[in-house]
Amino acid sequence: MRVYADNAATTRMRESAYNAMIPYLRANYGNPSSIHEDGIKSHEAVESARKTIADCIGANPNEIYFTSGATESNNWVLRSTQSVITTAIEHSSILNAVKCPIIYPNQNGIIVPDRLFFNNVGLVSVMYANNEIGTIQPIREIGNICRESGIIFHTDATQAIGHIPVNVENDNIDMLSASAHKFGGAKGIGFLYCRNGIELPSFHFGGSQERGKRAGTLNVPAIISMAVALKESVENMEKENEKVLSLRNCLLDELLAIPDSYLNGDRKRRLPNNINIQFDDVEGESLVQILSARGIMISSGSACSSGSLQSSHVLRAIGLTGGRANESVRITLSHENTEEEIDYMISNIRDCVSHLRSIRSVR
Repeated sequence: MRVYADNAATTRMRESAYNAMIPYLRANYGNPSSIHEDGIKSHEAVESARKTIADCIGANPNEIYFTSGATESNNWVLRSTQSVITTAIEHSSILNAVKCPIIYPNQNGIIVPDRLFFNNVGLVSVMYANNEIGTIQPIREIGNICRESGIIFHTDATQAIGHIPVNVENDNIDMLSASAHKFGGAKGIGFLYCRNGIELPSFHFGGSQERGKRAGTLNVPAIISMAVALKESVENMEKENEKVLSLRNCLLDELLAIPDSYLNGDRKRRLPNNINIQFDDVEGESLVQILSARGIMISSGSACSSGSLQSSHVLRAIGLTGGRANESVRITLSHENTEEEIDYMISNIRDCVSHLRSIRSVR
């Protein structure tokens, strides 16, 4: 049996999104910047997709800018101001892009709004839901504090969009980043939401695409796939999350029954598909590799940091030592997983944990 449980790294493209993009690869391939009939058709398709995406997050279409993904969107946001404050558990595209004051979460990975320090700050950036431990932040409260203080509030919503309800107006969000491949769209496409009235500097220079803010020919097929995937994700969110949460809780309860195992992050305030768990005396990467040989795909942390010799900065930020952080793995499910797959994972993870511990004890 093959089980894919690394959906925080990437999801399989939804069939509807795949089918929607195919015509724009060969049949309807006009450049949306061209003024002839084929170009106009592509332009209209792009603008329809822009409106769909805006509707899904409670925004206006002219507040949506297409990018190559959340990393680019995050980088773009940080170019907009010199004074930024962020958190210790952000994605590397935030932490590596600017040196700024960093706020640490509590031991469950939650940012306490009262800890945020706003003096002489132009922008606050707080991830909506963490990509490793799945914790969901009090975004609405943080956004409200920022709005009352006249500070721009940005959130990297890469893991949240399409998985939990997100509304930029209700959540007091000024800027938001997202990637399509996290919710069943194509890779290499994403968007940046920027509230009207906020000055956004140009990211690419060249043509007049994206209202002169991001030059370059638009990736029409990918844009179409993103809009279709997001719309389907939002429309089916409640039903799909009910299934995912049931599978996740069954798996989590069984894994926590393994002696000396611990959940990383908050049990309640977390994404419905996320498990980040530590097994004493079991190296996370070794567990990932041995499970992969049995057809089970999970991860030992963020895919973006794969190959790094350091332990997870997220796990260190919530107080795990290097040893415990390296003994942690991340399992992220989707609505496509089945009860049979969960049973297969439970039996194999139990067996592999026992095997790896026995090898370590012999040493």
